[in-house]
Amino acid sequence: GDLVLTAVSLNDKDIYNTHINLYEYGFNNYELYQILNKDDFLYKDKFYNGTFYINNSFFYPLMREEVDKINIVIQIIRGVDIDKTNKVGSVIVYLDNVVIYRDDLFINKDLSSDKLNIFEKIYSFIKDLVS
Repeated sequence: GDLVLTAVSLNDKDIYNTHINLYEYGFNNYELYQILNKDDFLYKDKFYNGTFYINNSFFYPLMREEVDKINIVIQIIRGVDIDKTNKVGSVIVYLDNVVIYRDDLFINKDLSSDKLNIFEKIYSFIKDLVS
């Protein structure tokens, strides 16, 4: 998407020039970045067997030096009965340790595989740790 800016000023005697300066600063210093792409979202979890997805893409205007300050955290809720709900957590986007976006994380359970019993989950977990 394209960067869209809105300028608002109150009690400004030179509103025209103020807005020109604000727009020029914004377009010269910020670019719109796609942080999350709902069509290309990949995440694997050792607890759940299935494909994770999000419903929304997320775009945010950033200065070039802010790009490295973006951190995406996936929070998984363990023990959700995925036969009753497919919401299994959240995706949280931080900019310099401040939350700028939060959305739900969902799972399409993998219908080609049976549910793992507790021993299979423990074995898989230990196997992943060793390898």
